[in-house]
Amino acid sequence: MAKYEVMFITKTGLSDENKEAILKQVTETITKSEGKVTKKELWLDKHRLAFSIKKNKEGTYFLVEFNISPVALIKLNQAWKLNENILRFQIIKLANS
Repeated sequence: MAKYEVMFITKTGLSDENKEAILKQVTETITKSEGKVTKKELWLDKHRLAFSIKKNKEGTYFLVEFNISPVALIKLNQAWKLNENILRFQIIKLANS
């Protein structure tokens, strides 16, 4: 299994319960794909974006680190694209430590 990090931006104006639900949904998607979440956190709350994304000028940033096989990563990518509250996400492979 390889180490990855995903940073995703959600719409602002969501309640704390909705933010937690999105974070839970992301982590559950990872564990259902036989991955293991090592770190999850709210990184920036209501941060101004450099450019608008889907007509949003601000976003909330989340950071999740996890271990998963590269093949299962494709499923994660597809699932997160379908979530309407996630404006943008980027998956980065971390160096082996």
